[in-house]
Amino acid sequence: MRKNCVVVLINGKRIMFYCGIHMGYLDYHRYPDFSLISKSGEFDNALSCIIITHFHMDHIGALPYFTEVCGYDGPVYMTYPTKALASLMLEDYRQVMVDRRGEEEQFTSKNIVQCMKKVIVDLKCTIQS
Repeated sequence: MRKNCVVVLINGKRIMFYCGIHMGYLDYHRYPDFSLISKSGEFDNALSCIIITHFHMDHIGALPYFTEVCGYDGPVYMTYPTKALASLMLEDYRQVMVDRRGEEEQFTSKNIVQCMKKVIVDLKCTIQS
């Protein structure tokens, strides 16, 4: 069972809530099955945005993989505290998995930095597209 990614359709907009990992797996099964979002592998047109509500790994763990490896380049929304802690959590996770456990690196520190640059933090705006 792979999950940690919920896509809903609201008023014609496809919104992904969460982009997390399943901590019970040690391979690519830890990620959501992104092929269910877009069979063509083109994610920018398949999603209107991603909304991350908080920084737990089951909600953010796959985000750098999805944005930097899979190529999603659309908007990602989260609060400032979530953004601040997400980058720390993701880098710590990467270091533990790669540096300490010797696992294959699935995303890099640079991927995390680039991913966080795509995050939009603006709680006083209404988004309509």
